[in-house]
Amino acid sequence: MVVQEILIKTDNVEYKKEVFYSASEKRTYVGELPPGIVGEFGPGIRSLVCTLKYVANMSQPKMQELLENCGILISQATISRILTNDEAGFNQEKKDIFRAALEHTPFQQINDTTSDAGTTAKDAFLTVTQTAKKLGVNAFNYINDRVSRKFKMPALSDLIIENAMPQPG
Repeated sequence: MVVQEILIKTDNVEYKKEVFYSASEKRTYVGELPPGIVGEFGPGIRSLVCTLKYVANMSQPKMQELLENCGILISQATISRILTNDEAGFNQEKKDIFRAALEHTPFQQINDTTSDAGTTAKDAFLTVTQTAKKLGVNAFNYINDRVSRKFKMPALSDLIIENAMPQPG
């Protein structure tokens, strides 16, 4: 018997960046954070916010309520910034998906609108999540892979090209 479970817990990490001042260069150097660490929220929270919005269609006030009930203090403005800033490059990912589909498949179903930043972000995330679903890729894991800058999963555009190639046999 397989029992499925999900764990929701906080994992707060304090980073101390080294600071070095070079008197000869009259310049201060500050150490860098690990890849995927941007601002005060890690890739897990940023991925969850994107998934809740574009997969579950959850409103920003409900996201804030859920996160605060889990011990994460976050404002609706921060949630909005996470959703509209393209720090993980999803707008480029959307373009790559479109290009791969147009060049390598005989049929495409593409939803696209040109508008303000919020709709642009929505379009990019919907393209990524819908394409991931069609390719059998877990959308949350894919978004998390990109937001955390691990890039362990192949790009969706590469999977489209791979799936379009004739299979031997």
